[in-house]
Amino acid sequence: MRTKLQFSRLGLVMAVATFCATSVVRGQPGDGLKTRPTSRRGGKSPNIVFILADDLGYGDVRCLNPNGKIPTPQLDRLAADGMIFTDAHSPSSVCTPTRYSILTGRYNWRSRLQSGVLGGLSPRLIEKGRLTVASMLRGQGYHTACFGKWHLGMDWARLPGKPVAELEIETAGQVRNVDFAQPIRNGPNALGFDDYFGISASLDMVPYTFIKNDRVVELPTEDKQFPMRPGAPGQTRRGPGAARLPPGQRLSTARPGIRYRASPDRSSPRVRPRGRLRRIEPPVGGWRQTLELFP
Repeated sequence: MRTKLQFSRLGLVMAVATFCATSVVRGQPGDGLKTRPTSRRGGKSPNIVFILADDLGYGDVRCLNPNGKIPTPQLDRLAADGMIFTDAHSPSSVCTPTRYSILTGRYNWRSRLQSGVLGGLSPRLIEKGRLTVASMLRGQGYHTACFGKWHLGMDWARLPGKPVAELEIETAGQVRNVDFAQPIRNGPNALGFDDYFGISASLDMVPYTFIKNDRVVELPTEDKQFPMRPGAPGQTRRGPGAARLPPGQRLSTARPGIRYRASPDRSSPRVRPRGRLRRIEPPVGGWRQTLELFP
């Protein structure tokens, strides 16, 4: 039988473990999750995918709510073949502290950030030498990767004598105080991820350019600002952006295997939710399938 734990409260966090090229043996409560050896890894360690979704409620996933209005066939398949945990808690209601707790396993208020979120140019928040889930898994033989929004700070090369806000969003006068041509230190690669591709913070925060590991994909040489929502009032923060990167560009154009179409980030207090999620499909049955997030 499938293990189903008592639901207490689900905030912004949803964890999904997918087991590629393996079958799952269902057990009784307390038996743990047993897997047969995989052909790809040659052992019993499962592949793990963790999806962090803003504004995805408990009842939005069909396997947890048959009357849900969003089709979630792939998530439903994961639930049917695996295990459901229904007692989950979010450490915070905004991005940076939530991500800090997920990666470190610590209460977010133990970090230097005591309120709010970081900016796109903020330095690294996770302490040097701190064990993360990624570094722990890598120590167990996993190849680790992170795609999408980081929002935990990274050490950009600052221009001589130019400050950048450390524990808050950078001011308009600070958005060009960084040498974007230099390598980035103490980002995801320094915290246990073998590969990283994404953006430094929220979609309404500078710099408007993709980052691959420790460098920007394209230098943000232009001054850019975008509407929060088409046809509605509100603008993103003005600042440096890559010439070929408007909000909404799909990650598939730069990284095979993942397709992502983004809408303005909902975790920022400046952004109001737009529309509703039409479909969310994590990769199941191998990496040739595509992760599609269509806000």
